[in-house]
Amino acid sequence: MDRDCVVCLYEHSGLSARPWLEAGYNVLCFDKANQPTIDPHPSGGSMWMIPWDAHSEGAFTDVIEFVNGDHVAMLLAFPPCDDLAVSGAKHFAAKLSRDPNFQHRAMERVFVAETLANHFNAPYAIENPVSAISTLWRKPDYVWSPNQYGGYLPVDDEHPLYPDIIEPRDQYRKATCYWIGNGFKVPPRKPLPPLQPLSNMYTKLGGSSERTKRIRNSSPRGMARAIFEANHKRQP
Repeated sequence: MDRDCVVCLYEHSGLSARPWLEAGYNVLCFDKANQPTIDPHPSGGSMWMIPWDAHSEGAFTDVIEFVNGDHVAMLLAFPPCDDLAVSGAKHFAAKLSRDPNFQHRAMERVFVAETLANHFNAPYAIENPVSAISTLWRKPDYVWSPNQYGGYLPVDDEHPLYPDIIEPRDQYRKATCYWIGNGFKVPPRKPLPPLQPLSNMYTKLGGSSERTKRIRNSSPRGMARAIFEANHKRQP
């Protein structure tokens, strides 16, 4: 590759880095569920979907090899929250009895993101809901809700993947935490009121299917646009 790139960990949709792709960056999305594809964009950049497991042997070096010496302009990480989110705390005791190291393994996904960002000396944001990361690592640097960045999306917006579930312009509440570093700039808010007291993700989704997890973990596009605008320095 011969362009600046953005590394996204635990990313299956590509939505978190779409603004960077549209500006000509190469985007490398690593996730266990990804099928290996390369999608060129008219901007000149490409979206790489790369199958990757943070717990596999060589996971760290695999990311470095894909980057291949290019400049990493941003690292964004969305580690699974199943074993960390306080909303699931009632299940922690049962999980602990089955696997005393279940949260240690969950935190390994967080730490590999920080370690890679430091290796590349890249600005980073690690996202999770309100979670045990606050006690197992450190307090979040920033807490926000998707509707607070909905103003970055057009008035005729609808979600490209889940329009029947996720409200247009991200006009829903969800307490979201960021752990940031290496010069990451928190973008200014452009808030919109939530369209309803509870998001469709709470009223229309139930259970723990893979589809449910994907929708709940879908990156808010307003924040994705805001991050790009606040941290983008130049066209590659």
